[in-house]
Amino acid sequence: MRIKSILSPDWQTLNKVTIKLRVGNLRFLKTLLPKTSDGLWSVLVNGRVVSVSRDGKLYCVPLEAEDGGHLSTVEMIYSGQESSGGLFGRMAYTAPSFQGLPLRDIEWEVYARPDYRLFGFGGTMELRRESTAMEYAKFGTEHYAAWNRQMREETLERAKDTLNAGEAWQRSGQQQKAKQALKEAVNYSQGQSDLNEDARVQFDNLIKEQVKIGLVNRRGALRVSNNIISAGQQSQPQQQAVFDGNYDAEYVQSVESQLSEKDKQALEIVARKMVEQQAAAAGMLAGIHVTMPQEGRKLVFHRALQIDPMGPVTIVFRGCSVQRVNSVVWGGVAVVLFGCFWFAAQRLRARRAAVTA
Repeated sequence: MRIKSILSPDWQTLNKVTIKLRVGNLRFLKTLLPKTSDGLWSVLVNGRVVSVSRDGKLYCVPLEAEDGGHLSTVEMIYSGQESSGGLFGRMAYTAPSFQGLPLRDIEWEVYARPDYRLFGFGGTMELRRESTAMEYAKFGTEHYAAWNRQMREETLERAKDTLNAGEAWQRSGQQQKAKQALKEAVNYSQGQSDLNEDARVQFDNLIKEQVKIGLVNRRGALRVSNNIISAGQQSQPQQQAVFDGNYDAEYVQSVESQLSEKDKQALEIVARKMVEQQAAAAGMLAGIHVTMPQEGRKLVFHRALQIDPMGPVTIVFRGCSVQRVNSVVWGGVAVVLFGCFWFAAQRLRARRAAVTA
């Protein structure tokens, strides 16, 4: 898990959490934010914006099944609040917890203002690295443009990889894996129109093909259940293989060869309508893609393993702005000097009174 937090002057935070996991049988990643007042801005799964539901205080992030041992990437953006007390306020920040999901290799980057004094580090995380006030990171238009270029290159590279993987899965007959890979390719290729169009067309064609094969085999199953067996009909083992999601191009050709031209046209119309209705029902989700303004003093915290999924992952420190410290110091100096002058004036007055007497 990777966390990046930007501290504002009043110690509020903007946080980005990235977690990679093997989905397995998990269909929802249930997440608890540190405070009920924290605001969840956006959640992306494999580069795609998802709609998050609630289960009490828990946010439920929908996951998609991953085959072949691939890792899913979940990215969360949320804002947090923290209060401080006294001159050197004690700040305690807690990471989100994930129900039923132990964490390992946790790294938390915190960016604080360079004019702040931070000390007294504690919590369940270990401070690995701290930059000095002279080494603070800067963030401007050039850094923003460079970051966008880097992210675009990385997402396009991933889009090409998933597109190639989808084509390979489709050729080998692993249709469900091909569907997942092409779907990810559509998500990641949005920054390049021609690549996105290629991925979208392949994905739509695959979905329509799967719908047509499913309809044909469903019709065949109904005929078998009613003892209506036509010549050349596919055997039950072949149909079961299709129901398991495994069929290759040769099987598709054998199915199409048994269909009349009228059946092919009818299937094409029905499949297109079903795909269009599913796409319309799914709708379009708009998410917030946040570029983290990584500026200030950088502190890196680390923890190798968090066995208890709902256990606290915290960082604690004390901090105060240098300007505030200087103000207090100079205020104290002024009070001391005023006291000295007042004491000297009182001694002088007492001496004059003694001489007059």
